[in-house]
Amino acid sequence: MATASKTPPQTGLFARSRREVGPRAASLAGVPAGKTVRIGSVEGESGVAFRLLELGFTPGQEVTPIAAAPFGGPVAVALRGTIVALRSAEAACIRV
Repeated sequence: MATASKTPPQTGLFARSRREVGPRAASLAGVPAGKTVRIGSVEGESGVAFRLLELGFTPGQEVTPIAAAPFGGPVAVALRGTIVALRSAEAACIRV
């Protein structure tokens, strides 16, 4: 008798395997300022995800949060030699 896999289907654009990203991968919104991380995947609504990909937030790229506004405001991140400000909802679409 075959058993069904309990691993949920993979989601997100250009997502890596579940083993690499993990089922509860952290988002860029939760990374402390000054810590460099590597992007695992970009998820969310297709319009938002494609815009983030166009800006250079691609899987495997290193990003470093620089500062975050209080009360869930924008997050400034260093990416490919430039600083980009993202809404917290957009930063939450980026899995690290």
